[in-house]
Amino acid sequence: MLTNLLLVIAVTGGFLYGLMLMRGLDRFMEHSVREVRQRDIYTASAVKERSKSCTGRPGQRCFTEGKNFSGAWS
Repeated sequence: MLTNLLLVIAVTGGFLYGLMLMRGLDRFMEHSVREVRQRDIYTASAVKERSKSCTGRPGQRCFTEGKNFSGAWS
């Protein structure tokens, strides 16, 4: 009887601890996605601002000129 009670307590505690870890993992993933989204928004706005200053004069190198889609120079 005592063994069964201890087993129930241990299993319940493990279950609750697992739920707590999963909630922490969900918070971490939410935070990571939010950071990536903010970084993408910042990068997009920086590219837009930089491209506004590119007038296309002879000899002026634009921000996106010479880059392929991965961002590396071609």
